Amino acid sequence: MWLVRIALVAEDATPLPKLETVTAIRDAIAQLIAEVHAGKINSRVAANLAPLLNLQLRAIETTDLERRIAKVERLLAKTQSQVGLDGKRDAGVKPNGG
Repeated sequence: MWLVRIALVAEDATPLPKLETVTAIRDAIAQLIAEVHAGKINSRVAANLAPLLNLQLRAIETTDLERRIAKVERLLAKTQSQVGLDGKRDAGVKPNGG
């Protein structure tokens, strides 16, 4: 009995780029669509890659949000250290401006 091996990815298929940004994910998805359309990649391969690309996208978005929140928290802590609880600056400002 002979087994037929089906090529799911053509040898001339473009390798995926580093998927470290949202733009890179978008470009990889566009590339996959184009290569499925051109017959370079089997649609089953692209369908199996789609959830992985989505997972990578979510990881990038989460990492970006964590970085942005940390920056806001640092700025808030800096501002709170410069301003007293009553809203006046700690730099020797007296209530009557003197």
